[in-house]
Amino acid sequence: MNLGLTSRVEGIVHPSFIEGRVGEVVINEEKVGIIGEIHPRVLERLKLENPVSAFEINFDKIILVKKSE
Repeated sequence: MNLGLTSRVEGIVHPSFIEGRVGEVVINEEKVGIIGEIHPRVLERLKLENPVSAFEINFDKIILVKKSE
């Protein structure tokens, strides 16, 4: 489904992710999530042996952004 929204990923620093491999998901200038590669220290604490990428998207915010157009 195409909602007709403009999106981008802006680089950020976050302690749970590898620097340079993490960003905030921004839709129509509203921050709606985060995406990136989990930091090795976090993987070690969780006893994970392979690289892991993760993301979190707030769909409620996306709906609000769409309704505010």
